[in-house]
Amino acid sequence: LSVDFYPEGGHLVCGLPNRVAFKVTDGKGRELVPRCTLLADGKPLLAADVVHEGMGRFSFLPQQGVDYRLVVETSKGKHSFDLPDVEHQGIAMRVYADEGDSIRIVAAATESLGNSPLGLSITCRGQFYHFQRISTLTECPTTVLTLSKKELRAGVNQATLFDSEGCIFAERLFFVHD
Repeated sequence: LSVDFYPEGGHLVCGLPNRVAFKVTDGKGRELVPRCTLLADGKPLLAADVVHEGMGRFSFLPQQGVDYRLVVETSKGKHSFDLPDVEHQGIAMRVYADEGDSIRIVAAATESLGNSPLGLSITCRGQFYHFQRISTLTECPTTVLTLSKKELRAGVNQATLFDSEGCIFAERLFFVHD
């Protein structure tokens, strides 16, 4: 049994709303549809549903110093998997691309980064399609961008949040349908 975790934006950031996608497969790479429970220091925190081909997601507010594990229950027993480490500073970013004719990008930053100017770029197949300067992320969470899908290319797009030195704080792939 294997579980891969994909924190949206790339990081689990302490004290910020985080969404985590995951995929459960067996030893041969086949997707499973087990029951999953997120534990915090060994106590149940929430149920994490598998919704399609072994993939699911859950949202939570991670805290520093807490041991987070996903318990996966199949007909062959229970297995436990550690989530990625919680980072004490950073940016959590979520992309909502399934909302009609627009996409919405929501981000939140820890206090130490909240007043730093950032840039948001959207690219598709190596081409640049949108840039926006973000002066602050002090409100939690902050809607950074709502953009018409007509302004983007169909296919896989990438949203990237970075600072003035090019240091990437969060990035996320999302799909735009024709």
